[in-house]
Amino acid sequence: MQDEIQAEKSKLEDSKRQSEAEVTRLAADRDGLQQQLTESNEKLANQERALEGIQADLQSEREAIFAFKAQAQEKSQRLAHLESEMDALREVAGIAAGGGKEGDMVSALLSRVAALESAAMEAHKERRNLHNALVDLRGNIR
Repeated sequence: MQDEIQAEKSKLEDSKRQSEAEVTRLAADRDGLQQQLTESNEKLANQERALEGIQADLQSEREAIFAFKAQAQEKSQRLAHLESEMDALREVAGIAAGGGKEGDMVSALLSRVAALESAAMEAHKERRNLHNALVDLRGNIR
């Protein structure tokens, strides 16, 4: 009977050692997993910061594109204006070369000035309406 007790005790001690080894192994696994989790969280935070930087760059690029488009539109309008002035100068040059009276030239110039002033007023109204629409859209976005 003493041998049986001794054998059972030996089995229990072996089982205890195996359990302690298993606990040690599981603790090491847990520590390794916690380290991986910490590293993954740090990588995620770094990637989120990088994404925020990229989004800020994207927004600034969008604003730059918008500014370039506005500048191109202004230059296009300026070109159209200069072309109309050139046409007017050609017209005046044609009247002067045609040998018309000074009164005819003055009346032609006055009518051309009136037409250009009218066109300028229309362009100003359109620009103002577009500006107001843009301000309204910006307000709606926010």
